[in-house]
Amino acid sequence: INNSGAGVIATYDKTADRLTFAQDLNSEVFYDRITVGNATDTSAFLASIRLTDTPSVSIEVGNKRETSEVVIDGTTYYRDNNHIDDIIDDVTFDLQAVTDNPINMDVSVNTDRSIDKLAEFIVEYNTIMKLINASPLSSDERDNTTPLTTKDYNTMPLSDIETYETNRQEYLERDVIFKDSMVRRLNYSLRTLLLDPVKGLSGDISGLTDLGINSGSFNLGVAEAKTPYLVEDSIDLDTIKQKLSESPDMVAKLKQDYDDIFEMFSNPVESRIEVKGSHDLILGITVTSGLRFQLGTEGQNAIINFPPGSYSYNEVVNRIQESLANANLLNDIYVGLDSNNKLILRNTTETGVANINLFDLNAGDDMNDLLGIPGGIYRGEDAEDTGGIAMRIDGFLGTYTGVGGLIQARVTTGGEIDREISLLFSQIEAYEERLEQYEERLRKQFIQMEIAMAKFNQTSQFLANMAGQGQSNQGSSGMG
Repeated sequence: INNSGAGVIATYDKTADRLTFAQDLNSEVFYDRITVGNATDTSAFLASIRLTDTPSVSIEVGNKRETSEVVIDGTTYYRDNNHIDDIIDDVTFDLQAVTDNPINMDVSVNTDRSIDKLAEFIVEYNTIMKLINASPLSSDERDNTTPLTTKDYNTMPLSDIETYETNRQEYLERDVIFKDSMVRRLNYSLRTLLLDPVKGLSGDISGLTDLGINSGSFNLGVAEAKTPYLVEDSIDLDTIKQKLSESPDMVAKLKQDYDDIFEMFSNPVESRIEVKGSHDLILGITVTSGLRFQLGTEGQNAIINFPPGSYSYNEVVNRIQESLANANLLNDIYVGLDSNNKLILRNTTETGVANINLFDLNAGDDMNDLLGIPGGIYRGEDAEDTGGIAMRIDGFLGTYTGVGGLIQARVTTGGEIDREISLLFSQIEAYEERLEQYEERLRKQFIQMEIAMAKFNQTSQFLANMAGQGQSNQGSSGMG
């Protein structure tokens, strides 16, 4: 029943031992009631499940299906509720009452919401830039990075100690950020990723500068962009919103070019090159002498051969695909026809530059004459340049915050910080060893000095005794 195409869903209740039928809400609406029975029905199934006693008679059962009906631009739509969001992209209708009179609607972009989201993005960016654009410490600030001594803790008021420690921590963090080469690279890269135009877009909006947004005062050119902050040197959301709302040109672009602006932010990080033929291949091609050409990407190619004969458009595509598959290139180059039956060759890559190399090997028939594609080397834009602003910033920050990223490489066991700490410990151990050696050398010198002093004292004492004896002898001689 459920797979019969009748638009009815049947469920079985084991407790009550009965079948329940309901219309499939996902099916097209043709009837507002379930109908059972038919003059050609000779089975006893409907009677056995006690749905009807007269299966040969068509009757309506159950409650009437309630649906909403709305006519938009001459087309009637039926839905199972009054909240309709699948007819016009990005537009939701909430039906409030029944009416037979037409209602004219002017659907426009909600610029307030767009400005809110853009302002939130700018505030987050300015917050990051304010953090990583640390200024060097002044002499006084560097003096205040010295730890307090025990005497300081015993003599200073508690409030002064708390203020000193808070400022000291801020100065130390600022000094680390200012000196860190990784932070400097982050600073430069974020500015470049944000303000460089996105290449390969279909619309006219390719960068924030097209909206009048630069690093510096709003609506000023690059020459006036003196700060790393967008729109205003502020991280206050209301201030940024106000600045954005004051630009009638940007508000107009949010209304008229919202698809282009969305593409500017969300375009995938992908290099893409597409080569289109100029001939309609619906009638196929006729090869008289032979067609042979080389197709591939940088470093790898396939040879495609068309012996004399007639080929339908499907045979043309299949023959090229088979040759690419044999050269392991089928996943690299897409081959197909567009809506006008013209040949399409496409290569995409998320890194580097997409490319297609196509050369006629001159087997007789001309490739351009038959397929409408001239030979040559076709290259797309670099993938990093085609990514939307949000997409490329997200990818870039992943190299810092993702698994195996720069931050993890620093903080993980055996990482950069651990290696720096190990180096410092090694230096400390080396200094301690040198101090111990110096101390040992001083001890030995002191011992030698003690020995020398003892000898000197002995000699002095001996000389003193000798002098005393000489004086005593002279005195005795005089008396005699």
